[in-house]
Amino acid sequence: MRHRLARPILLALVAVFASTAILMAIRLFNERELALQTYRRGTWVAVQADSELLRLQRALAEYRAEPTPEKLDEVMLRNDLFWSRLPVILDSEEGEGLRKLEGVVEKVGPIAAAMPRLDKLLKSTEPPAVEPILKAEALLDGFSEPLRDIVRRTLIQDNYVYNRERLHDSLLETLAVFGVLLAAGAALILVVLRQDRSTRRLYFGAKRAEADAQKARERLASAIDGASEGILLLDAKDRVLIANRRYRELYPVISQLLEPGTPFQQVIETAAHGSQVASRNPREWAAKRAARLRSPGAPWEQRLSDGRSILVSERRTSDGGLVAVHTDITEVKKNAERLLRLEQTADELAAAIEASDVGVVICDPGPGSTPIRRVNRAFTRLTGYGEEEVLGRDPRFLQTPESDRRQIAVMAKAVSAGEGVRVRLLNHRKDGSSFWNDMTIVPIRARDGSIGSWVGLVVNADDKVQAEEERAELTERFHRAEKMAAVGQLAGGIAHDFNNLLAVVTGFSELLVEALEGPNRDMAERILRAGNRGKGLVEQILAFSRRGDAPRTRAVDLREALPETVQLLRATITHPTELLLEMRADPAVVMADPVQLEQILMNLCINARDALPKGHGYIRIELDSVEIDGGCAGTLRSLVTEGEGRELVRVEEKGGYNRLWLGLLHPGPHLRLRVTDNGSGMELETLRKAFQAFFTTKEAGRGTGLGLATVKSLVTRYGGAIHVVSKPYEGTGVSILFPQLKRSADAVGEQPDARPATVAAVGRILVVDDEPDVLELTVAKLALAGYQTVTATSAEQAVEIFAADPGGFSAVVTDRAMPGSDGLDLAHIISEERPGTPILLCTGYAADLDEATLAAAGVTRLLSKPCDRRTLLDALEQAIEGPAKVS
Repeated sequence: MRHRLARPILLALVAVFASTAILMAIRLFNERELALQTYRRGTWVAVQADSELLRLQRALAEYRAEPTPEKLDEVMLRNDLFWSRLPVILDSEEGEGLRKLEGVVEKVGPIAAAMPRLDKLLKSTEPPAVEPILKAEALLDGFSEPLRDIVRRTLIQDNYVYNRERLHDSLLETLAVFGVLLAAGAALILVVLRQDRSTRRLYFGAKRAEADAQKARERLASAIDGASEGILLLDAKDRVLIANRRYRELYPVISQLLEPGTPFQQVIETAAHGSQVASRNPREWAAKRAARLRSPGAPWEQRLSDGRSILVSERRTSDGGLVAVHTDITEVKKNAERLLRLEQTADELAAAIEASDVGVVICDPGPGSTPIRRVNRAFTRLTGYGEEEVLGRDPRFLQTPESDRRQIAVMAKAVSAGEGVRVRLLNHRKDGSSFWNDMTIVPIRARDGSIGSWVGLVVNADDKVQAEEERAELTERFHRAEKMAAVGQLAGGIAHDFNNLLAVVTGFSELLVEALEGPNRDMAERILRAGNRGKGLVEQILAFSRRGDAPRTRAVDLREALPETVQLLRATITHPTELLLEMRADPAVVMADPVQLEQILMNLCINARDALPKGHGYIRIELDSVEIDGGCAGTLRSLVTEGEGRELVRVEEKGGYNRLWLGLLHPGPHLRLRVTDNGSGMELETLRKAFQAFFTTKEAGRGTGLGLATVKSLVTRYGGAIHVVSKPYEGTGVSILFPQLKRSADAVGEQPDARPATVAAVGRILVVDDEPDVLELTVAKLALAGYQTVTATSAEQAVEIFAADPGGFSAVVTDRAMPGSDGLDLAHIISEERPGTPILLCTGYAADLDEATLAAAGVTRLLSKPCDRRTLLDALEQAIEGPAKVS
């Protein structure tokens, strides 16, 4: 019975133990599945962290190549996502399995500790901060290896370690249960029942874990397949385990071979011979690729046949497998090359700026100033300031008080409006000297339109300003020449009529002098002298306007001429001006025109009078002799420089006095005529222009600007020179130096006519003039000399008279300017009608007549109107009695 009972009990116990063993086996299986699920959750966490690190590195590389705000936002987002994965590994339930792996916490902990530093670097990478970017990339590169090692261990190696620990724990628990069953068999059924209930709970939990593990596997596969880099996993026999979508896209030729279990050597051969890679020798490339696959080293670059560049990074796992990451760096290389070209261009531009002869200054924009950031060597050479002396300073420090305020305002307005501008300013150098600066200022704008800097081009415009001043001076000279031409036209236009009037006045005065006696004769002589002075003035106007004959020079004794001129000046220069004359030279003879000498002295004295304040002061006229030796003449020649036309002039300030030399002197004795006043004096610039035609400092109506210009023209014509010494508010001294003649050898003067004026002349003279008074005067002069006269008032009438009796005339005296045909036409007709007929041509100006022209017309003698009786009779007698002569 017992046996029967025992057997059932034994069977029951066996059944119980068997059931317990089965249940424990089931539990061990469930525990293993649960452990696997936990492990897979940890693996997914590690893969996520590694993927986010790769995305962060790629985003940072793109930002370095193209630093835009959008790229920076992407970097910060990837940084936050990567940072969020680290607490999951270190603290969360999902990372529990990972934390039990050896070295995981030790590798992830420093990464988490370094994250604040990484975050700080990323926040300081706004352009153009390149150094923080490089430091951040270096820090991320240090994170890559620890994370990838964790991923490899979770994928390949450490699954076994972790499961072994869990199974060991479960086995100990099972043995403990069996011990409890052996110790308390009675309670076995209860334990079995409890175990059964627990097993059921574990079973359903294992089901849930299996589902979660499946989802984790799918997420892991999706993450790998969706990675932006190509990922390839090989087993220990170099057979394909995984090749994600990006890897297949990178290598379309071999994409069909990348199935699990395919030997990678086959893939290499296909790539080499399928034109996937850029290689001239496919077999050699395949051999090198296989060798590199067996012993992977540092990342290397692989060129594809389509021109793309792939960065390959390969590592062997501890079980002999291989993990490869392939990254398309084509755009990165292009950006790097573009950046390199930009850097080279920047270097070339910097070198070109430094080598330029144009000064360049680069300034930072600012609300109130534009501090200098950089200058080139041309700028430092031009200004004299070193680069370190101008950095940080506003360029306005180069301006001077004399700088044009209007140009400065134009420049400031343009800068405020953000526009370019070109101005010319007077700037100063470091040594205090000034220079004209043609400055061009342009803004350099960033991509967003804001002004990043100002660039100024500084050009020394001294030569341009000087050229413009010279151009202005040439223009002024041209205008003066036009004025002179106008004066010449005016003089030529009125000379004929005015000379006719003077001819009447002087001619009849001359007749009166011969006819009258006593006081009446004296008055007639005064009229005659005034008329002759007017004649000289007309000749001077014509000579000055370059339309008259050369002056009639003769030996003039200044000791006799000066007192007469001073007597005339006393009528003009009255009290309170004191007019003084001091003559120390004896002899004092020069070769000149007496009328022009008088005009020189009168112009100098009138200018001196006008320089006296309200006429209070003195005018001193001095005449003395000076000797110019060879050394003095040579020194003067070395001092003066080429000036206007062929003149030699020097103007300078010396010892507080402004000085001017005009003209050159030759060695020998000279007479110095000096006019000194104690008036207002002249500034240096005024003295420089004083002898220019039409320049005057007098108010309108008081000066024509021709006085000193006339003096200069006359003095230089006689081989003289002018020396002026002046000091503002103290006075002026003008010295005129003439070559001196020796009275015994050179002072020949004009000898009185030895022939009595009453000697009767014989001959019949044809007199032609359109002015009745001049015609009557000429007839009277000839009649008093005994000549018979026939008159005509036009060339046409004279031709008719002469043609009626060609042999009845001893000579012809004709005016040049007449209505219709002029005197030259008449002379030509008469000389053709009767060759050899003496013809005297009278004219007020003869600058356009030369000897060839007169000879061709048959003119025997040329007379300047008005001519006195003695000159007319002498010329007529010589023409009738002597050989034909043109003079």
